[in-house]
Amino acid sequence: SEYVLCMLFGITNTVCSLFLRFSRRRILLKVLANDEYAGVRVPTRSEVISFQSVISTKYPALPDVFAVADGLKLNLEESSDSVPQNAFYNGWTHGHYVSNVLVFAPNGVIVMCAINAPGAMHDSEIAEWGGVYAKLEDVFEATGARCVVDSGFSKGDYPFLI
Repeated sequence: SEYVLCMLFGITNTVCSLFLRFSRRRILLKVLANDEYAGVRVPTRSEVISFQSVISTKYPALPDVFAVADGLKLNLEESSDSVPQNAFYNGWTHGHYVSNVLVFAPNGVIVMCAINAPGAMHDSEIAEWGGVYAKLEDVFEATGARCVVDSGFSKGDYPFLI
């Protein structure tokens, strides 16, 4: 609590509140920068093989799969300017969004992502634009591992997608 921090550092509540208000983001970034689990990184070859084993044990019909990808739309306040409003408007859902594509490993860790795309973009476009497809292709070429996706992704020309 703030009271404990005030006593610990010998400062007043006002100073403590101001410090927490304006410094918490910097503190959080400093702490997370040194945490190996806080970053999004492509899994190593041995991790991919381990993920394939876990998934194929539970789902024998998916022997080569190491991850799953899905899109995430986050609501956004409607802009008064028509240009950004048009970019973030999704006609299918009739709303304004920031779109993201996240690739999850079976342990729940995000191993690849493309974030903060305009809501008008389709999941497949975001994955191409954000380099997710290139990373999945690199993993596929190195290990033969594939990624399960939903109908929002173009599976036609990509052998690394199921």
